[in-house]
Amino acid sequence: MKSGTLTVAQAATCVSEITGAKKPHRSVIRRWIAKGCRGTKLKAHRVGNLYYIQRIDLINFLQAPCASQSTPTNATMALGAMLGRQYG
Repeated sequence: MKSGTLTVAQAATCVSEITGAKKPHRSVIRRWIAKGCRGTKLKAHRVGNLYYIQRIDLINFLQAPCASQSTPTNATMALGAMLGRQYG
């Protein structure tokens, strides 16, 4: 996936490509936009009822450290959540 602007569904596929884990549900991406993960929100632009995410913003979100440096990155948290693990 090479596009700079992604829909929520494309962002979910992109997360799978970046992390190597199974594709998260679209609701997970929307939750990252609305509530974030450990203090970091996924940047997105809303047009009507649709969200659009820049690929670089998704990459930065996945690489961002969580609340403190001793906790894993958002990508690690996402992988753990998909595998049923809990942190903190």
